Amino acid sequence: MAVYYSVDDWLDILTCYGLAMGFCLAGMGLACTLLGWRVSRFVVAGDYLVAGILVGVQVGGQGWSAWLLGPVLGLALMAAAWVYPRYGARLIAALLGAYCAGACVVHLEGSPPPVLIAGVIGFLVVGALSIVLHEHMVVILTCAQGAAVFVAGVVILMYAHPAWYGGFHALAVRSNIFMPMVIAGLTGIGVFFQLAEIQEERSSQIST
Repeated sequence: MAVYYSVDDWLDILTCYGLAMGFCLAGMGLACTLLGWRVSRFVVAGDYLVAGILVGVQVGGQGWSAWLLGPVLGLALMAAAWVYPRYGARLIAALLGAYCAGACVVHLEGSPPPVLIAGVIGFLVVGALSIVLHEHMVVILTCAQGAAVFVAGVVILMYAHPAWYGGFHALAVRSNIFMPMVIAGLTGIGVFFQLAEIQEERSSQIST
């Protein structure tokens, strides 16, 4: 199973879906980006459900066992993340840190593989930060996922308008940093919005 995909590969995957999925993803992504800390428990549980299904299907191989193992593993991980949300959020953040760190050096070769070294460093650094700055890490985690899902929904919607999608596709494929910068920008907006809302809510509680 491939771990890293090119921008072109991701666009090809997304354009297989219809407008209904595009609206759904865009709405969910926007809500998660702006209000993720309020529903972080649902977001983290959903992460483990999806991850468990994907891993279960891959491990189960061919046939009915794969489709049985996937949902069972996904539901089990989701239940564990729901019962222990703090640990679940920290592990997801650390895994995403490892994935992003590995993506930065995915084209490099060496022994041991630079992707593995970067992944371990990213896992440890983000994992440590999520322990010290748990609330901030949860905000960043929900914003980043929400931004990515929102962009995915917008891409699906734009595919229905060839004039818009053609220019977007050319820019996204030719510039390797365009899509990451868009997601990072939306993540930053969401982080500031959520932190401001948290601060305002705490200030109102103190004043009362």
